[in-house]
Amino acid sequence: MNKQARNKIDFVEIKKAIHYAKKHHGAQRRDGGEPYYSHPLEVAYTVSDYLFRTDTIATSILHDTLEDTDMTFEMIKSIFSPLIANKVLDLTRISKDGHKISSAETV
Repeated sequence: MNKQARNKIDFVEIKKAIHYAKKHHGAQRRDGGEPYYSHPLEVAYTVSDYLFRTDTIATSILHDTLEDTDMTFEMIKSIFSPLIANKVLDLTRISKDGHKISSAETV
């Protein structure tokens, strides 16, 4: 368990992130057939072992929504916060002209 567990986690915010990830990833499937939203949940679980903060966990859950769903930056900003929206944007692999780019190009 995370040693920073003293931090207060806003579980309402985390549940909201899960709701929107599931809603917007919808019927998307991973290569193995499992629902796509299982990937962001696994990422959030891993991240929470290192940094137990609401904004970081919510960002982990939402990290693929801009590039893989109909969610927009403005939606994330209004539903969550500018901080979370900007963190999601930082992790998004979309160029300024709207085209997907490889993860190698983002480094």
